[in-house]
Parts: sequence; C-alpha cells; structure tokens
Amino acid sequence: MTLFWLAAAVLTAGVVAVLVSPLVRRPAPSPGRAAYDLEVYRDQLAELDRDLGRGTIDAGQAEAARAEIGRRILAVAPADGADDAPALETPPRTGRITVALLLTVFPAAALILYLVIGRPDLPAQPLAERASPAAAGSMAGNITEAVARLAERLKREPADLDGWTLLAQSLTRLDRPGEAVDAWRQALALAKEDPDIQGSLADALITANQGLVSEEARRLFEAVLSKRPGDPQASHFLALAQAQGGEFQSALDRWAALAAASPADAPWLPMVRRAIADMAQHLNLDPAKATPPSLPPRETATTDAPAAATGTPTPQATPTSPEDRARMIRSMVDGLAARLATTPGDIAGWLRLARAYQVLGEPDRQLDAIGHARTQAPNRPDVLVAYAEAVMAGAPSAADARLPADAVGAFRAALAAAPDTPEALWFLGLDAVAAHQPAEARELWRRLLGDLDPSSPDYAEVKARLDGLP
Repeated sequence: MTLFWLAAAVLTAGVVAVLVSPLVRRPAPSPGRAAYDLEVYRDQLAELDRDLGRGTIDAGQAEAARAEIGRRILAVAPADGADDAPALETPPRTGRITVALLLTVFPAAALILYLVIGRPDLPAQPLAERASPAAAGSMAGNITEAVARLAERLKREPADLDGWTLLAQSLTRLDRPGEAVDAWRQALALAKEDPDIQGSLADALITANQGLVSEEARRLFEAVLSKRPGDPQASHFLALAQAQGGEFQSALDRWAALAAASPADAPWLPMVRRAIADMAQHLNLDPAKATPPSLPPRETATTDAPAAATGTPTPQATPTSPEDRARMIRSMVDGLAARLATTPGDIAGWLRLARAYQVLGEPDRQLDAIGHARTQAPNRPDVLVAYAEAVMAGAPSAADARLPADAVGAFRAALAAAPDTPEALWFLGLDAVAAHQPAEARELWRRLLGDLDPSSPDYAEVKARLDGLP
C-alpha cells in the first residue's frame, strides 16, 4: 500500500509539473519587426553592390537605389537607447492563481475523490488470470448470434414448439426477459393450456415486471391451480400478488395453507415460512402462532436449492440491507424450486435452477439440477453443454489440465447433436491441447473460427490460440 501511495504521489507531481511549466517559464525574447526589416535592408544593400560589380546596373542607378534603401532604414531604426525587443512582463494575476490551483486544490480534490470512491485495497488482477470471453466458455457474442439464427428459423417454422421453448430459455439466459415473454407466448399458443408453459410465462412476466405479479401473471397462475390444485409455485406467487395488492390477511392465509399442505422436507417450505413470519409481523401477529405445522417429511428427488432468480420480491418492502437482499434472492429462487418439485419435466426450469446454483457458488447442487434436465432431454445440445460446464465447475481447476471425462463425453454428445456447438468446439480444443494433440485442437478451433464474427473478441482469442499451436 505504501508503494502505491508513493507511486501515486510521484505521478501526480509529474503531471502537475507538466501543466504548470508553461505558466511559470519566462519566454525567451524574440526580435521585433524593426530588427527583421533592418536585416532585409542590409541584404538589399549588399545585393546592390554585387549588381554594380557585375555591371547589371550603372553607378547612377546604384546611387539612387542606395538612397531609397537608406531612407527606409532611417524610417524603421529605433531611437537611440530604445530597445526594439518587447519588455518581458511578469505573469498576470490569473496565471498565478491557476498555478496555485494546480499545485494545491486539484491534487487535494483528486485525493479526496479517490478516498471516497476508490478501492486502494483491491488486490491486483493479472491479465493471465482474467477470464476472456472464450476461455470462460461464455461465448456471449456467439450465443447471441445462435439465438438470432433460431429466431429467424422460427419465423419460417412458427409451429415448432420445442424451438420456441428453447428460444425462451436462451433469452432468459441472456437476461432478456421481455423477449423471453414473447417467446413463451408463442409456445403457449401452440401448447394451448399446458400448465408448465403457463407457469414459465408467468415467471417470465414477473421477471420482466421487476418482481411485481401482474394481472396476466396472476391469471396464468390461477389457470395452473385449476389444473394442478395445490401447485406450490402458483400458490406462493398468488399469495405474493395478494400481498402486493394490500390483501395482507388473505396472503397470510394462503401461505399458511401452503405450509400446512407441504411436507416438512419440501424445498419451498423455508421460503413459505419466512413469508408467513414477515406478514405476521406486518399484521402485529405472533409468527409462531401464525405458522401451522407441516406434513411429515417424505423422500424426494427434488433438490432444496434455489432456482433462477425471477426478480420476485417477498411480501415485505424492497430490501435495503445485505441480509434482506439475500433473503429476497433465496425467496425468489425457491419459487421456481417449488414448481419443479411438481413439474420435473420442465427442462427450462431445471436449466434456470442450475444457473442459480452456479451464481450462488454451489457446484454440487448445480450438477444435481442439470442432471434432472439431462434425464428429461439427453440429446439437447444446450442441456449437454450446461451439464459439462457443471461438471467442470465441481472439478479442481489447474492450468493445462485435462477436462473431466464426464464433461468431455457431454461435449462430444453435444457436437454429435449439433456440430457447430461453440462451447463444445472450444473446450474440446482445450482438452486436445492438454492431451498433446494439436492436430485435433486445430481442426476443432478452425471449425469454431468459421462461425465467429471476425471483429469479435472471441474470434481474436481463438485465432491467437490457433496461431500458438505447434
């Protein structure tokens, strides 16, 4: 830290010196216009003598010209004792004020600003340790292009229900909830009254509406409940809608009914109990008395982990403390976990659940959630890629290490299903390099390079790796 402040002081002093120098340096005197004119006239006299010597003019012409030049010299010559150079003036008062500001006020202001918003305690992050777009596997630009291609295909094939579902899931992954809502609407138009898609659309509407349960989302959840009475996700969000609408007692009653109908080991139960406690306190009731006992526990294959954040707040006001925000996030993700407990066929939901585990730093649960999606869709490239990434997240990382066998198998299966899967091409290339198989890495990365935008950072990353192969 001492070295940092010393370096900052030296740099600041250097910058100030550069800025102040022109203001305090006295400019060197320069000859005036009269001196310049005199020099010209002297040259003309010398040239006149040379012309006379060469015979180009006669003596009379030379004498007349010399008289004219002498007259001009007398006209511009300074008076005796006068100095043709302008007097050097001292810097004006404004200049001295500017120097004082540069020397004192500005460095002090910069220091104060840095102490307020700066991070001198932030550790250094070497370039080699920073995750490049391709190395991190995000391939965000290429994913965006793939989503655009899928959207264009669906314009030609609007009856592809699986395509609309995949597009909606991909848009959710890219954090484009408004467009995801449109894609889920198209899927619902094809699936009619499918409760899974109705729930997904309602979920997307809540995300796009920054956590508020809109009237449309409310109707969708009521439709889900009409087909699946007691659906935990629908019950929770309908209670939340009542709380947001000021129907506090009705919201408390619905949450209490959900808690009473839930097994003691249900993954959504902690979230429901927190909602009951918050609402009971809001109504000046005893939370312990307002929370009913739950059903006996049951064995379940459903994980007790968070789902993808939908942006849905708890019934209380918008949280401001870190603890409240953490509780809000846990409440939001538990909503999707509750739905997945009763709808294990929702592949998009499992993918969102796995991504939430990844964000929360829980690789084991991330892998478990994506395992459910792979069971339902063993040949979908996006599911296989997500599974491979989850496997890698839970494995020890080391430079130049081979990928886990399960991840390699999933990536190869993804390539078999979709030969242009960018994540599979990239990571299998890395694995080939680690296995000292540069020819295989070259073939994979050349295929990847052909699908990338030459102006994108991913292209530059892959090209650099290719050029570095032996």
